[in-house]
Amino acid sequence: MAYAAIHADDELSMRYFTTIQSDILDSELETHRNYMAAFDISAEAAEKVQPTLFNRAYAANMLTTAQSGQLTKIIATVLPCAWTYAEFSQRLVKAYNHELANNPYRVWLEKYASDDFAQSAQWLLAKLEALMQDKSEQDYQEIQAIFKSSLEFEYLFWEMSYEMQTGVFENYERQKGN
Repeated sequence: MAYAAIHADDELSMRYFTTIQSDILDSELETHRNYMAAFDISAEAAEKVQPTLFNRAYAANMLTTAQSGQLTKIIATVLPCAWTYAEFSQRLVKAYNHELANNPYRVWLEKYASDDFAQSAQWLLAKLEALMQDKSEQDYQEIQAIFKSSLEFEYLFWEMSYEMQTGVFENYERQKGN
């Protein structure tokens, strides 16, 4: 979001990107810290965790795209994250609202299912669409490829979490029963 703010073409967009960045640093990280505390994961332990190869690849992809300096590419690479979080959490809240009172992930679900979060994802989409007006077919194809790549990373991130994968070697050892 910092790169997006730097390359934004108007003050409103700069403010919006910095607001999103601030929310990530304040609210989202606080939500994750609270979950770590609830699961007895200390800040020290969390800092020692090494990202998986997949997480490093995803982060490197986003950073490389952001460093391109092209706002359309930056938005296309972050939009799938915001969009899927909003979409999945809204679906889960709708489907399981009657069971959320004692669900340990209720706070997470409510945060990402909120109107504010959904509006943020919609703002990113609208900004991308506005920036893509009058672009060439080649530009559209390039942005679509970036978006699809990030969407694939998001899918794999959710799959990794669902399968409780931590890394290639850790998963291999777990499968062997060692």
